[in-house]
Amino acid sequence: MVLSIIGIIAAMALVFFLAWFVTRVVALNGSFNGKGRYFTILEKFPVTKESYIMLVKSFDKLLLVGATAGRMTVLKEFDLSDVDLDEYQPGKQSFADIFKTTLDGTLPEGRVKDAFNKFVNKKKGGDEDE
Repeated sequence: MVLSIIGIIAAMALVFFLAWFVTRVVALNGSFNGKGRYFTILEKFPVTKESYIMLVKSFDKLLLVGATAGRMTVLKEFDLSDVDLDEYQPGKQSFADIFKTTLDGTLPEGRVKDAFNKFVNKKKGGDEDE
């Protein structure tokens, strides 16, 4: 009876040790550090529990990417020659600034932007003439 309890405890200790060891090896191997052979995640900003906006450097491009559990979408693409990464300081620009810049630069004739602003004003309780 006592030997079987000691055997069970030893087996559990071995399982926990192997789980710790495998996690340690994977972490040291660099699998989760945001750097790959051809791309680097410069910054990752959580928007909701399961969605992010990421700034990704790949070859001669800089990509602003929206990522959810089931999909990734390129929001904006920049040439590295147009961007000075030496001046890049992570965390200095808020999501609101990035979102506003993306809205200003990508939407046709401001129609969607105007609709979005009306929606935001209604949510804030602002009076909007229709």
